[in-house]
Amino acid sequence: MNLFFYAGEKSIQAKQFTELLLSKDALSSLTVLPAGAKLNSDHSLKLRNGDVMILFAANDSELQHLLTMHDKFEEFRVILILQDHTTETVSMSHTLKPRYVTFAESNITNLEKVISKMQSQTEGPEYYS
Repeated sequence: MNLFFYAGEKSIQAKQFTELLLSKDALSSLTVLPAGAKLNSDHSLKLRNGDVMILFAANDSELQHLLTMHDKFEEFRVILILQDHTTETVSMSHTLKPRYVTFAESNITNLEKVISKMQSQTEGPEYYS
């Protein structure tokens, strides 16, 4: 299982969150895809069905960007990081069918646990990608 990070737009918030993720041992294998590139990059060629895609939306514009691409994320296990806690934003985000939703200012420990659990589920003999 591969871990990928994609932000809707290039932003200071996305850069800071990426650096935070990469500083964690459980997430050190994270591949950062170019922000806003709509998965059209050399790094995107490594994507496989069942990989974990961490999506980051620092604002409504970035969430809208991700929503326009929702069909590209259907093959992946999506983890969504939002900046906004409003009911409307969270409701809109369900179009991406995330397995886990958290917020940028939340404690990253829970995110690490979720990813560790996903990784352990793919290591068993019953997992086929």
